[in-house]
Amino acid sequence: MTPEKALGKAIKVQRVEAELSQEQLAEQCEVDRTYISNIERGNRQPSYKTLRLIAAALKTKASELIRDAEQREQSE
Repeated sequence: MTPEKALGKAIKVQRVEAELSQEQLAEQCEVDRTYISNIERGNRQPSYKTLRLIAAALKTKASELIRDAEQREQSE
């Protein structure tokens, strides 16, 4: 799994666990829903600022999302 897809998967899993739609997450982060969709599919990479906004909306830390992504990347 590529780093981009691993991070996208980590964000998606956290979003689903938080019971948020892509639209709800996007609104909280002040980005477009399609941007969240592209991140989750590994087609786009969030900036550090956006990653921190996503993490805050998911009630976690950016470092936790990255750690999860690294574990997914290594397990594939």
